[in-house]
Amino acid sequence: MNPTLLQIIRGIGAIAVSNVVGRLSSFTTVVLLTTALSLYEYGLVMLALAITGPVLAIMSLGLDDMILADTSRYLADGKRSHAKRMLVGYLSVKAVLLVALIISGYFFRDFLATKYGTLITDASLILLLYVVLQYFRTSYNTILHIHKRFKTLAFWNSIEPIARLIFVAVAFAVGGINVMVALASYVASSAVTIVGATPQLLAIAKTYLKVPKLQQPLFRIAMKAHGKWQSALSMLGSFTGAAGVYIIKYLLSTEAVAIFSVAQSMFSAIASLTPIKTVMVPFISQWSTNKERLNQVLKKITKYSMLMYGVIMIAAITIGPELIHVFFPKYTASILVFQILSIRLLLNTFSITQSPTLTALRDQKFMSGLSIFKLIMLVLLAPPLIMKFGVIGAVLEIIITTAIIELIREWRLRTRYGIKTTTIQSFFTFDHIDRMILNRMKQFGHIIKQKLK
Repeated sequence: MNPTLLQIIRGIGAIAVSNVVGRLSSFTTVVLLTTALSLYEYGLVMLALAITGPVLAIMSLGLDDMILADTSRYLADGKRSHAKRMLVGYLSVKAVLLVALIISGYFFRDFLATKYGTLITDASLILLLYVVLQYFRTSYNTILHIHKRFKTLAFWNSIEPIARLIFVAVAFAVGGINVMVALASYVASSAVTIVGATPQLLAIAKTYLKVPKLQQPLFRIAMKAHGKWQSALSMLGSFTGAAGVYIIKYLLSTEAVAIFSVAQSMFSAIASLTPIKTVMVPFISQWSTNKERLNQVLKKITKYSMLMYGVIMIAAITIGPELIHVFFPKYTASILVFQILSIRLLLNTFSITQSPTLTALRDQKFMSGLSIFKLIMLVLLAPPLIMKFGVIGAVLEIIITTAIIELIREWRLRTRYGIKTTTIQSFFTFDHIDRMILNRMKQFGHIIKQKLK
């Protein structure tokens, strides 16, 4: 079997299993939290976590995707000195920003409380500790992803929600779940994952000890070239996500945030069942200089992603309401919200290929422009749609905006780079590559059965 194809299949398989385990654990955690907390309290938890999104984006400058793409390309070209220099520069800047954020957050917590509520001051230490742990968590994930340690990445990504579930389950058993305990569970689970993954990260670090130190400031050069646009892109995306939640809060209520969050959590769990994007990002970066091969690969990814997401979408719309009735009896208002949100699964098909390709081609300036467009669409569409349709209006805004942005991204790839992520013909073509993929999938399925036995 082709080593690259085998690595891709094994990576997708490992992360898929990890996502199933992790999402089941997260799902059970949400069931316990929504059972023990009122709609208002659960809404507070979601609002608090939404605040950490922009904070984490500032800390990382939103550059995780750029570092992943650029460093993967360096490693593919055998330039380990360049990869080492890029990673060291990036992690150093993140550490400096982390310290600055901690100091700022501590001194300005009272001011933030006037904007976001007293929960900020009540849970300030928990949220600050969570941000610190996420520095290591996101850094670990990036390094493992770059070096294609998909099994290790998958394992610890599943351990984190399992640890959170254990923490919440113990609190639930003794009747001690409240908003602070719910937030503390995120801190505890992150700490467990960081401690456990440290040996693997040290092993990777040792491979760079004898790699010559490069004097060229690659990180600074990348920032001046396309990094500044990647930073704007990611931070705008984080702020847009947080803004969407707070628009729901101010136009409707904190309880409406809880209803939206339950539907969003179920959608995220289902979307993660096909982790094609996670595995393909470093490979797309490697192939970005070979346009013919990249075109071929992207069309196949889109084709099979569409098939998988189509089946999952139908299952979600059919089974989702029953799951909500059984596990979230207080959240029956989330049913229609979730069903409409499930339509976005088909749109995810194109995001899997478009975003990583544009990132690999270092077109972050264009992507950051799309983020500004997305924020403008949120401001223009969300308020009237929410006022007219309630929480469903927030979902309609997401679907409309996502569809428009994906059309624009496809247009950009075709007109500027001559790259097509899909064609009508590609969906109805069955060639030797399709036969090879199906045969490899059968072989992989047989291997799994044998291992299970």
